Amino acid sequence: MNYSRALILALSLLPIAVSVRASLAGDDPRADGYQELYTVADVCEIYPEQVEQLFEALDLDTPGLEAVKAAYQSGDTVRASELLLAYYHDHPEHTAQRIEIPLIPNETDITDITLADLILEDRMTSYELTAPIARRSNGRVDWYDGGPQDDKQWAAKLNRHIPLRTLYYAYRQTGNPAYIEKLDELMRDWIVSSLPAYTADTPQETRLADRMWRPMEMGIRIHGWGKFFYGLQDSGQFRPATRLLMLCSIVDHGRGLRKDHSLGGNHATLDLSGLATCAVLWPELSESDEWFTHAADYLGKDASEQFYPDGVHEELTAGYHAYAAGNYERLANAARSAGKPLSPELQDTLQKAWNYYALIMLPDGSQPANNDSGLSDSREIILKYAAIYNRPDWLYIATNGEQGERPKGLPSRMFPWAGHLIMRDGWGKDAQWAMFDAGPAGPGFHAHYDRMHLSLMAYGRNLLVDTDKFAYQGEVADKFREPYAVHSRGHNVILIDGKGQTHGPSKAEAPLPKDQYAITETFDYARYAYDKFEELTGQAEHERAIFYVRGKFWIVVDRITSSQPRQIEALWHYHPDCTVVLDGEAVASVDPGVGNLRIEPVGQLAWHPEITKGQEEPTLQGWFSRIYGQYEPSPAAVYKADIGQGATDFAWLLLPYRGEKAPAARVRILSDTEAGLQVEVKLDDERYVADIPLTSAMQPALSTKPQP
Repeated sequence: MNYSRALILALSLLPIAVSVRASLAGDDPRADGYQELYTVADVCEIYPEQVEQLFEALDLDTPGLEAVKAAYQSGDTVRASELLLAYYHDHPEHTAQRIEIPLIPNETDITDITLADLILEDRMTSYELTAPIARRSNGRVDWYDGGPQDDKQWAAKLNRHIPLRTLYYAYRQTGNPAYIEKLDELMRDWIVSSLPAYTADTPQETRLADRMWRPMEMGIRIHGWGKFFYGLQDSGQFRPATRLLMLCSIVDHGRGLRKDHSLGGNHATLDLSGLATCAVLWPELSESDEWFTHAADYLGKDASEQFYPDGVHEELTAGYHAYAAGNYERLANAARSAGKPLSPELQDTLQKAWNYYALIMLPDGSQPANNDSGLSDSREIILKYAAIYNRPDWLYIATNGEQGERPKGLPSRMFPWAGHLIMRDGWGKDAQWAMFDAGPAGPGFHAHYDRMHLSLMAYGRNLLVDTDKFAYQGEVADKFREPYAVHSRGHNVILIDGKGQTHGPSKAEAPLPKDQYAITETFDYARYAYDKFEELTGQAEHERAIFYVRGKFWIVVDRITSSQPRQIEALWHYHPDCTVVLDGEAVASVDPGVGNLRIEPVGQLAWHPEITKGQEEPTLQGWFSRIYGQYEPSPAAVYKADIGQGATDFAWLLLPYRGEKAPAARVRILSDTEAGLQVEVKLDDERYVADIPLTSAMQPALSTKPQP
């Protein structure tokens, strides 16, 4: 399903629904006594309706619940509750089996103890930003607080119980009971603050806008709850009252996920894998079988819509691709734990998804920063699934060839449905690597307007980059997100009369035609065209072809076809660690002892290049975000030129090298026809002639011979 950016923003930012929800939580006087809840008797006295709902939801004919059933039917709810907790405590096979349900996708069970210690002080760290956890006047946590930058992601982390997971893993590492005392307090606080839970009569828009009860938050939270509930059965700091309150709230989680889960996209995988896991973790609930069946059936059918035949998730965003695949893995692991079948089609989809994720990995182990992704390290994820699926080729990739088996075939790969061409000359940490985007934007909120963007890494260093997502909400997002991070001006593309691309098609209806790409022993090639620009007078189309001479250099060919004269701006964003200088019309990074890149324009255009860094006016330019919510100036080479009506062709030589001085290279266009360009490069005593098509009338080719 394709979601509009406006709809996603509307659902995430509805202030009226959130304020209503917050007032409901704040007006319940019972919640202020959460610190005094110790025993099941306390919960039964203060929250009798929640306890009654729990027992009505239980299948009391489950083996082992005979005494619970007898006590409940005799009217002794307190005794029935005590016996219910004893049932979970006294059946170690429950803990052994159910605690193995997977973590949040791609999460590690190792935590930074300093982060846990900050939480003991009521401080939380999110995206490298540490600030106090806000408290209401009654002493309870403000679960709707947006943190120091008023960012919905801060509130989302609170309600996904990321701090509680940090405390749990810190306890598992150290045995310090203080971490569980804090976890226990925060858990009780959240549950009583979340009451009264929504009912069937609550308008859906209110439920979907509430950070405490949004399906996404429920789907993530329930996995942590499984760890806490089963992993702390022997902890004296985990109060009986808290355990009973959790069981009561789990009923609301399962029913909420069943009723309000997303209908498609990455959110659906998250919601429904949470529902399936809820069913497997607490099979004593009478609705659990139906919950699991619904989740498995829905996701099984949805996988073929969410993942292209080449294994790429429809959002075309590396980080969210891994997240979506990880959500399906949670479903798969839940099915295995419960002895339930999983379709061969879904298992095949998962292997293709992880194969893509492994093959796009940068030489330094990070994932591409396409769309709303970031340059996060992907090696642990790849290593994990290499072991699960017995893929020594993925192991080889993740270890830069130190372990495993070399992948078969050439190192470059084309994913024709996604339109992603990955170019490389090997699998080592100093390999040359680039990614060319020749496909749709992807649906919804995470898409950027950057068709034909090129990212590039060589000799262990990121050189050409996507400038990243900056932030989703708050001051940083207000400043950067729409006008720069999402906009074409934050990417290595071409602006026409200062205008960037519009969203365009969200999803591919067919793979990229085979005449638009090639991978050979000596070169890689792909081309794409785009003609949708924001508020542009007249018509214009940008065609771009990329030609990689393996292990040597890249040639980029651009054609702008316009109904009238224009000014164009070609953008090349370097990584902020690069020192970039002008050298005539060329630009180059010149840092000693590391990888660098020289960019030289080729053709007859009169370019006016400049290096822009940290520009605020007239438009944002020359910025980069390493960490969510933070930003810094970063060099961008901006080339401006005037073009006439009709077709204008030009090219670029992208020459990677190590050290301060680029090797001497001479480049020129030998021929320029409607079918494409022939470009000559003389480098290292070799002469390379590349035939670079812009139409199907020419075939890509490379000839090489020593210079005379």
